[in-house]
Amino acid sequence: MGLRERKKLATRHRLVDVALERFAENGYDVTTVEEIANDAEVSVTTFFRYFRSKEEVLFVDAEWTVPDFCAALEARPTHEADLEAIHQVLRIFRVREVHGDERARRLRQHRVVADTPVLRGRAHLVAQRWQREVAAVLEKRPVTYPGRNVRLTAAIAFAIVSFADDEWCAHEGSVNWLTILDEAFDSHTALTQSEPAK
Repeated sequence: MGLRERKKLATRHRLVDVALERFAENGYDVTTVEEIANDAEVSVTTFFRYFRSKEEVLFVDAEWTVPDFCAALEARPTHEADLEAIHQVLRIFRVREVHGDERARRLRQHRVVADTPVLRGRAHLVAQRWQREVAAVLEKRPVTYPGRNVRLTAAIAFAIVSFADDEWCAHEGSVNWLTILDEAFDSHTALTQSEPAK
């Protein structure tokens, strides 16, 4: 990464950090773009070079990664069941554990969204888009087995990811996210394969 790219990334991180701090301290609704820009010591124009709105500060990463995620999912081996293919792509995308500033950033982001009704609504829309696009990729995979339902599979996968995120935040980021994810997928497999008690 060149010097210019590093500077742009540093500015972007600074905008995210000061926005999250404002949201946490004063509330999302009353925080303005002008306040965020002022705290980050940049102009409002500069803010809008990085984000289209203050809301996007919280969701831009999730939306940008959807095309890459879907491309990686489409490339998975066809012998993998749909849910396992999603699981493996999730592991690739989250293979690096976060520490320090990035961990604090993600924890604060999760709390701000959880505590703000309008942001929970946006999170729901982001989730719907993710599930819709993942289901579309699954539909194109040359995989067939009894009872296959790609929309349900995408919804189950997203529920598992949401559970992993919630658990990771509940432990203040001290537990490996991939461990939580793997255990959640294993639990789902065990539940679907278990026989009812007689």
